[in-house]
Amino acid sequence: MSTAARKSWLAPACRHHQPGVPRPQPPHHPRHGRPLPQQSSRHRLADRHELNTTVSESFSPATRLEFQKFLQHKSGAIDALNFAWGGHFWATAYDDFSQIELPRPLMPSYPSPGHVQDYHRFLAGATAAFQHDQVEILRATNPGWFIFHNLGQLADIDFRGPFGQDLEFGFDIFPMLYDEMRRTGGHAATQALHLDICRA
Repeated sequence: MSTAARKSWLAPACRHHQPGVPRPQPPHHPRHGRPLPQQSSRHRLADRHELNTTVSESFSPATRLEFQKFLQHKSGAIDALNFAWGGHFWATAYDDFSQIELPRPLMPSYPSPGHVQDYHRFLAGATAAFQHDQVEILRATNPGWFIFHNLGQLADIDFRGPFGQDLEFGFDIFPMLYDEMRRTGGHAATQALHLDICRA
């Protein structure tokens, strides 16, 4: 996907170039002069990146390589990964981390639950790492900024981990969107549900 597709933070090149992007000018409230809150994804490299909007998944070659590195760091040895994923039961035992594919549906059969779970843990970690880069740039520009984020679809985001710890606040609700799409019981109930998710 292209940068405008809001997916580029999974590519190592995107994170590599972030420190060289010109830093934002600190805006202030016109009346009281205090710094205005900053959205983490509005740093210029991430412009138009509402994290995990449209889709949270990526199946690019760069993502595959990063997923393999994540698994090797997490498991240490391929035998440990095979055991954790039930590789012999699922007929997916691997000899090397380089053999591991991204868990596309029906490839040619269903991937194991452990494979899918670790993929989504990887996506959540990659999202948090990308946002952390953004937050570090913003805090270096102005330590007094209140930093928040509107969170896209809330998919593959671990609020209780580093993602939430980097922010003063994070919440995403377009008052009509979720209820229109999912029919979850009305706008008020939908907003209450998303607030509960963010507080979890």
